[in-house]
Amino acid sequence: MTTYLISIGRDATDRKQMENEVARYRENLEGEVRERTRELQALVNAMGGREVRMGELKKEIEVLREQVRVLSGEE
Repeated sequence: MTTYLISIGRDATDRKQMENEVARYRENLEGEVRERTRELQALVNAMGGREVRMGELKKEIEVLREQVRVLSGEE
């Protein structure tokens, strides 16, 4: 009786390189997402401060308009 042994081998080098590349890309992407999130949060904070200041200015404008009306006799 004759026995045959068949061996099939694959070079996993390319696959391993691709896996490493994907891992590096993922790490880089996560860092970029964190950085962009920080930038957007800073922008949101700045805009919130501007909205508060706008509200204050609108109130001051109304006070000044009322003073002008009183002074001009338009009550």
